[in-house]
Amino acid sequence: MSVTGEVCDFCSETPCRCHTCPVCNELFPELEENGVCEMCCCEECSNPLLTPSEQEEGIHDTCLERVVREHDLAVANGSCSHCLKERATTSYIDDMGEHPVCQQCYDDHNETEAVWNEFVIEHGRRPTLIEYLEAGDVFQEEQPE
Repeated sequence: MSVTGEVCDFCSETPCRCHTCPVCNELFPELEENGVCEMCCCEECSNPLLTPSEQEEGIHDTCLERVVREHDLAVANGSCSHCLKERATTSYIDDMGEHPVCQQCYDDHNETEAVWNEFVIEHGRRPTLIEYLEAGDVFQEEQPE
């Protein structure tokens, strides 16, 4: 990244106007209102992540505990374990256990499994994230016209 004289590769300014995040020490064109980069903010409360474990998870330990507690309570009250909006009407079992889900999430899960399994059968290996998204038509690179 060029900082003097040339156009910055990141912020496209001359001279570079990037800011250094005080948590990760990386350069960013802009920092969040709390003074850190987006990657160093808790995904729940948007406050800076301070410990290495929080930075790795992307969420404060206390926020994670609250989210898990709210999720568990919703599921215990009969909500879908995926969307938490609809009532669970069915369930599926995987290596993580049984998951009560609504019909839409159940159908989505089956479609997701089918895309994954089809790729593995065709290629004899697990797909990368991009390959998986492309196989499911979730992500298609723009083709030049």
